[in-house]
Amino acid sequence: VHTDFSINGVMSELVKRTSTNNPTVVITPLGSAQSGGPLAEVEARFARRMAAYEERMAKAEFNESRMAAFEKRIEKRMAKAEAVEKERKREKKEVEAVAPTKKAHGIHMALFLAANAEGTSRMKRWALMLVSIFIVLGQCTVLMVIVFEASEPRCMQHSDCNEGNFCAPDWSAKIYPGVCADCYEADPSTRQFLIEKKGRTYLSQGGDEFWDEASQHCNDTDTMPTLCDHYINSREAMSGGGFLVLIFSAFVALIPTVQDQDQSHEESIVMAILRARSPLFYISNRLRMYAIPALVVAGSAALILSDRFTAQNFLLNGMAIGFASSIDDLLSFICLRGREREKVEKKVEELLKQEDKERGWKRNRLYYGVLVLTLVLVVVFTEDLVYVFGGEVNVSDGVTRFSCGDLAEAALFLPFIVQIGAGLFMVAVNERNRSWFDKVKDTVMTFVMVLLGTFISDRISTYLHFRVD
Repeated sequence: VHTDFSINGVMSELVKRTSTNNPTVVITPLGSAQSGGPLAEVEARFARRMAAYEERMAKAEFNESRMAAFEKRIEKRMAKAEAVEKERKREKKEVEAVAPTKKAHGIHMALFLAANAEGTSRMKRWALMLVSIFIVLGQCTVLMVIVFEASEPRCMQHSDCNEGNFCAPDWSAKIYPGVCADCYEADPSTRQFLIEKKGRTYLSQGGDEFWDEASQHCNDTDTMPTLCDHYINSREAMSGGGFLVLIFSAFVALIPTVQDQDQSHEESIVMAILRARSPLFYISNRLRMYAIPALVVAGSAALILSDRFTAQNFLLNGMAIGFASSIDDLLSFICLRGREREKVEKKVEELLKQEDKERGWKRNRLYYGVLVLTLVLVVVFTEDLVYVFGGEVNVSDGVTRFSCGDLAEAALFLPFIVQIGAGLFMVAVNERNRSWFDKVKDTVMTFVMVLLGTFISDRISTYLHFRVD
């Protein structure tokens, strides 16, 4: 059928015939594709648009696939990042749980809480208290041994000792090994006087050859018979830079001590809150607060006095002793699991949540400053301290002397006088002792316990110092 319809007419006729399912009719309008008429132009435009649409759809499908792949990569990266973050948090939690920090509490707090937990038998409670007191007495004994070993080192020959000293028989009358003693004891007349009048029978050990060698050694090295040559020479050789390092070393060496003071103060508050009857924990707490700091100062001073006064020796000897104050933290790290330490910290935090720890913090820093000053004074004014506290200053032979054998007394007595005074003051102003009776009772008990603990550790360390199997 050939008709000359308009474009609209042709399109309408096509729609009508298609909708009525008539047979296909081929219509060739006047403007056919061969003649380049309007319909051909529409078809071409429609074909271009369909091609563009199909191209856009193809691009959209490609972009959608690329987007899906990109989203999968992002999801993988996010999952990996979340796994890494989760692992980091877990490791951080484990490190915080097990690593000893200045806020962590040591083995004594764990023992105290375990002893006062519900269901703990009396036998177990006393066993835990004994463990705590044995740890503290062990610390005191180690520090006291350091004082003795540094002041009177053991020797096998005279050259092992500092100038002005010789290798003398020890108190158990053993010659080899002996202990380094001041050369005034090698003088025949003085030695005879000490044996007869002072009962130092151990000086009678050794034959004439031994004492002749000792006298010859002292004649060669003891240039100041009434003074401690080693200390005098070291002090005169000390430089201004060395003195500055001494002060710095004193500050650094006593940092673990003030950290232990903070822990002991919080433990005393916990004991007061729980109102637990734990006498051995009370003794342990008082020894940690007042005896161990003094022994740390004495041990540091003894190590410094035993060596040349150089910046290197000040730094090494001054800082070497600080480990003794943090031994309870190390024992906590070794003996307790991470979750157990975490339980202790949570329990302490819960108990101290309503407590004011500011006063104790200030007092401990003041005590820390006093200890640092004491250490510096002991090293600088050793000679004056020996004349006050030394046992060899005047042995009734008419000679006043500064003996190297009195370095232990110089290192010990001033720190103990300071710690007793500071301890009594801090106990007296303790806000927990509300009545004067409580203040006096706590003061007397602290004084007695510190002296008793120091005496026991002194006896044990003396026995160990002169015992040779």
